[in-house]
Amino acid sequence: MTTAVPAPHHPGSPDPGPQDRESQDLGPAPAQRLVLVVQDEPTVAEVISAYLRAAGYLVVVAADGATGLELVRRLKPDLVVLDTALPGLVLDRFHAELCADAGPLLLTLTGPAPGDAPRRFSPRELVVRVRRALLDDGVAAEPGNPVLVDGDLVANRDTRLVSKCGRELVLTDREFELLCFLMQHPGRTWRRDELARGAWEREDTAAVLSTVRALRERIERDPARPSRLVTVWGVGYRFDPDGRA
Repeated sequence: MTTAVPAPHHPGSPDPGPQDRESQDLGPAPAQRLVLVVQDEPTVAEVISAYLRAAGYLVVVAADGATGLELVRRLKPDLVVLDTALPGLVLDRFHAELCADAGPLLLTLTGPAPGDAPRRFSPRELVVRVRRALLDDGVAAEPGNPVLVDGDLVANRDTRLVSKCGRELVLTDREFELLCFLMQHPGRTWRRDELARGAWEREDTAAVLSTVRALRERIERDPARPSRLVTVWGVGYRFDPDGRA
């Protein structure tokens, strides 16, 4: 899974708050979960690591991309927290390696746009997202939670943003609505007319086939052999959680 959390661009901008109090209401983390933090700003790395350790995770820090990639291969962490302020080539190598089959989950920290003031970020929010990524089995669809997560695929119903392996996908409104509808009902088989009514609130079964085909091009590793948006022959379609299968 990958998703983005606002992060500071240089030291001094994190606003950690009362760490012990904030960590207490997060609940215990699973034992022996290893998180690799790739962050070249020592102050930011220290704050992130402290919060993750307080939440019960094992944490290893890499100060640069090359060391981070070496640790990914050697330690095989459960999740990598990656700073997108690292050079583009380094980011590309991480995306290529971590989004491969059996690779660890990836959570990206996004810095401010050029010219913007450094953004403050909540380490507690980061811990919550790490917890969600590592604890949710398949799709995350808690009541009131706008974010749907399935492995490296993330859809936010509030912002209408979708990302895969940390990179934003450009979807039409129709594609976005169908994807969210399916992610909210994992494992259930739908007829075309049911999908059209459920996702778009209209009878438009002719558009379902083309929309499914377009979504597969964007979310599947191999659109010709879909593992997420699968066809149930003679019936319709089903969304299978965890496209790593």
